[in-house]
Amino acid sequence: MTLNSRRGYRKIRLLREKAPPVTITRYRWSQLKITGPVGPDINAAIGLRVKQILAFVLITARLGLPVNNQQLIVDPPISKAAVESKPRTSRLFLTAGGSEIEVDIKLENSALQTDDVLTWVRRATKAVTTYYGRFPVRHARVTVVQNKDNDRSIHGTTWGDLDGFQGVSRMSLGRVVSRADLEADWTMTHELVHLAIASLADEHHWLEEGVATYVEPIARSQDGQLSAAKVWESMISGMAEGEPRRGDHGLDKTHTWGRTYWGGAMFCLVADVEIRRATANRKGLQDALRAIVAAGTTIDTESELLPILHMGDQATGTTVLSDLYQRWKDAPVKVNLDQLWRELGVRIGPPGMELDSDAPLAEIRSAITSRPSH
Repeated sequence: MTLNSRRGYRKIRLLREKAPPVTITRYRWSQLKITGPVGPDINAAIGLRVKQILAFVLITARLGLPVNNQQLIVDPPISKAAVESKPRTSRLFLTAGGSEIEVDIKLENSALQTDDVLTWVRRATKAVTTYYGRFPVRHARVTVVQNKDNDRSIHGTTWGDLDGFQGVSRMSLGRVVSRADLEADWTMTHELVHLAIASLADEHHWLEEGVATYVEPIARSQDGQLSAAKVWESMISGMAEGEPRRGDHGLDKTHTWGRTYWGGAMFCLVADVEIRRATANRKGLQDALRAIVAAGTTIDTESELLPILHMGDQATGTTVLSDLYQRWKDAPVKVNLDQLWRELGVRIGPPGMELDSDAPLAEIRSAITSRPSH
């Protein structure tokens, strides 16, 4: 579960799962509700104040992190001897261009070493920096703690403008998370992508999550951490979750998990393809998102949605983002994903993921996952 808090707002949202049982949106404390199969019964049975106290207790229990050691780590070398401390609580620093990321780590009864965790955070930092051409904010914090769950779960939470930092990501690890789990993880990168867009109004939460869901695997691929085939495999596996269901409305109106995460990601995919079509593949969504970051419209700020879309359109010399939003905001637009996958030349066959270099949009597909030259 991810919580985003800034200037009196509380946003509770689920991270991307294969088949989550809950629908979610963003609420103020006065509007806090529990949704999902058991939500209505719970909301009918307990009062608002009880729910607020319960949420506060759960959040506090998961996210507390005492820190009692400080040490400077200069990127890129990582020395195990330099970062280990006793008890296993450390405060370290990574650099990404002109940005500084404070990393606070607390490990208890874990096979993980501090070096493993720092490498994990560094890897996500590199992916995000590669995609955006810079780290989104100048001063950020990542805290990593272990929870009491005896499993391999990895959960993330991101705030903007908190405790003197432009962005704060707090990661919670199950007690049996291994180094291999961290090496395969997408959650850390997903959370850091959240730093790269302003805090939007509740009805536009789908863009925050959609950008993070869409950009995360592409950023990892552009940094050499994930193959292009794996990127498109994840897109094919998840994107249909974003299609409107019976009774759904536009992205601004329907706030289910699928529409928020994968509906937002589908908006990004269609926008990316349309921008590249309109510019003969010279520009893409990445150019729009880089411009938004360069303007300082990051998580520590608040913005209306339309100015952000106009900013992205200006960077690409198109009106794709604004036009697409006008069509999708109120109406349940369905995308012919099967046709789109064929045009991009991606399909899952018996041998696994297959990429067709002769497909009509093969060059666009390749450009999306390729590291930009500028």
